[in-house]
Amino acid sequence: MEPLEPPVAHRPARSGAGALAYLAVLATVGVLWVARDLLIPFAVALMVWVLLRALADAIGRLRWRGVALPGWSRLGAAMAVVGLGGWFLVRIVARNAVRVQEQAPAYQANLTARLDRLAEDAGFDYKTQVESLLGGGDFNFMGWVGTIAGELSSLAGSLGLVLIYLLFLLVEQRYFPVKLASLVPDGARRLEVAHLIARARGQIESYVVIKFGASALTGALSWGILAYLNVDFAAFWGLVIFLLNFIPTIGSIVGVLLPLALILVQFPEPLTPFVIAFVGLGAVQFLIGNVLEPRWTSGSLDLSPLALLLSLAVWGQIWGIVGMFLSVPLTVILAIGCSQFPRTRWITVLLSERGAPARSTPPPAVPKVPPTP
Repeated sequence: MEPLEPPVAHRPARSGAGALAYLAVLATVGVLWVARDLLIPFAVALMVWVLLRALADAIGRLRWRGVALPGWSRLGAAMAVVGLGGWFLVRIVARNAVRVQEQAPAYQANLTARLDRLAEDAGFDYKTQVESLLGGGDFNFMGWVGTIAGELSSLAGSLGLVLIYLLFLLVEQRYFPVKLASLVPDGARRLEVAHLIARARGQIESYVVIKFGASALTGALSWGILAYLNVDFAAFWGLVIFLLNFIPTIGSIVGVLLPLALILVQFPEPLTPFVIAFVGLGAVQFLIGNVLEPRWTSGSLDLSPLALLLSLAVWGQIWGIVGMFLSVPLTVILAIGCSQFPRTRWITVLLSERGAPARSTPPPAVPKVPPTP
């Protein structure tokens, strides 16, 4: 009787493929980390480019006496809208930065007085505890202001590189189909790749537009509540809440806590404005984030909340605060890309909310042309 052959004949090959995939993942993460100073501005420019394309498409659907705007004017109008919005944001930040520096000493005095009163009521010396935690020193509000100003200066310094990337994307976007045809000469395969790119672009554009609208509404209502309470820098906090709303889950929490912390150091008796702001800002975040925004999205992303939190942590570790802002679009791209290959489809299943993501509709078949005699 002949001996039986080993039941698993291709295990070494599979192990080798798994090792190569593992090394490829490590290499990709390493490149993202090492080249983050160049890749982060490009990623931001790519998201702005997607927003411009979505705005241009929306403007193209408008009609004036039955006539639509030509393509170049749509893009120009979209660029004007984004440029005006960017100028408005920079103006708010610049104006409030000066006011923060002027008010910082008063905030420092109010914070120290409130902590002294709290320590006296509780019967412990908080300064000793702070010195032991901070390695010597005291609560320094001006130091926090300087740190925030440094981060904003760093962000402003990379703005020029973002604009350069964005300019090249706008100039070369007309050649993308030509490049795709050169890279993928096979007609059927080219249609598959084009369909994949269109699907990713559609989902990301939908997310960016819906999230932008929900964040703008959240920021505007929050600004109204804070302005009604005469909270300092109400417009600035509305802007901060608008931006933080792009960060899943954690951004909404931080966007509520930051103005509440300012209320504690601004008002001599902060209990009433604190409670009103806490209830008002919390209600705005809950209603828009849990009622209105899900109806707008209608589950189009199909991403698990747990997967979003994990991606938020991973991209935040790799690219910092910008990675947190871009975590959802990057996860969408990862999920769509992995769904196209049998060996990586399990990643899409884990990232999906329902556990069985719907397959995209196949691209139209390429008609076969008979050879010429």
